Amino acid sequence: MPLRLWLVFEDPIISRVKSERMARAQTMGVLDEIALREDVLRLENFCSPSVEQILRALVDGAEGGPLRWFDPRDGLESVRGILRHGESNPSALRGVTRDLKAYQKALDEAVRRKIRFRLQVDYRDVV
Repeated sequence: MPLRLWLVFEDPIISRVKSERMARAQTMGVLDEIALREDVLRLENFCSPSVEQILRALVDGAEGGPLRWFDPRDGLESVRGILRHGESNPSALRGVTRDLKAYQKALDEAVRRKIRFRLQVDYRDVV
């Protein structure tokens, strides 16, 4: 099974959103570069458990620690910044525009409802 990046909400009233394309390391690297250029937080900052915690769990079975939840306004700002960059550089997003727009829509709803979120990397079936 492929690696997935899930947008998860503290209250399940908003459906989870997944992306297989954005979970690819190469794609995440490009999105991180765009986020830095647009002066917004990298999407990786919203992962809980973090990428480091996931790697520790894979290598030595360490626990991931408590889940962290984030303000959806911060995530929305990052997604909008990345999409804004894609408007002037269409090839930069390489097939993830639709996924980013789905994240934007869900985060917009989370802002309205005041529901926190996190990104979760689903790696269980990859190893």
